[in-house]
Formats: sequence, C-alpha cells, structure tokens
Amino acid sequence: MTLDLTQFHDAFFEESFEALDSMESALLKLDLGAPDAELINTIFRVAHSIKGGSATFGFSEIASFTHSLETLLDELRSNKLQVTSPTLDLLLKSVDAMRDMLRAVQTKSPIDSKRVAELQRDAEQILVGNHDHVVGLHLRQGEGETKRDVMVVHKVERDRRVRKPVGEAIEAGR
Repeated sequence: MTLDLTQFHDAFFEESFEALDSMESALLKLDLGAPDAELINTIFRVAHSIKGGSATFGFSEIASFTHSLETLLDELRSNKLQVTSPTLDLLLKSVDAMRDMLRAVQTKSPIDSKRVAELQRDAEQILVGNHDHVVGLHLRQGEGETKRDVMVVHKVERDRRVRKPVGEAIEAGR
C-alpha cells in the first residue's frame, strides 16, 4: 500500500511559510561578528526542516537549494565561518527565494532556476573562504579562466598556502 503524500502538501506549505517568517525574523536579529548561537540554530532548523519536507514530497529543487543553505548555516553554527554583511544579505535573499520557490511549486508554476543557481553559487563562494578575498580574486580573473578556475586557485592557496597552476589544482581534485 502506498501513501498519497499530496494530502499533506497544504500543511507543508503553510508550515514552511510560517517557518520562513521565523527564519527571516531571526536573521534580522543577528549581530554581525558575534551572533547569538540560538538564533543561528533556529535559522538552521528552519532550513533543515524545509529541506527534509521538500525531499520527502519530491520537491528536489527546493531540497537542493536548502541543502546548500544548510551547509552554509552549519559552518556558521560551528564558528568556522563568521556572520558578515555579504553572508547575511545572501541568507535574506535566500529566504525570499525559498518563499518564491514554495509558491511556484504550490501553484505548479516554474521556479526561477537562474536566480536559484546564482544564490547557490554565491553560497558556495562564501564557503570557499573570506568573501572579500574571493571577490578580489574574481576581479583578477584572467582571460580564458572561469570563475571556477579562480576559486580552485583560491582554495589551494588557502589550504596549502602554495600557489599551483589551475590545471594542476583541478587534476588534483582541489
């Protein structure tokens, strides 16, 4: 016997929208540099719950996006990453994007995949290291280099404190 999960969609959407309101409120209360750990835990739990519910119902784009956010939030929770203005801005934009994604799925409309991809890319860039340094690297991106190439060099420099040619770094899986 299979269970028809569509009967739970309305409750999922209602709870998710309420949880996003809570997440946004918590984000607006965060202090840059010295955030309240409980606020970060609240924000993380919202992302985690929406990710899990989305995956359960087969809303894979929402699950993937919230997984990226959850990874970023986990770094904040473990103090491996500081709350900075660019990070907070990204998280607030992500709340808006999640609302729009949920509405799109709820109304069976297309999700703005370009917007979602850009936010996911921004989250990944923040995870690579210091946001300001990453932006500086992008400004020095050479002709023929992709942003990924520049990010790989940054990661190698940060992890090994040595500069490797981009090709070597990619071959090494770094």
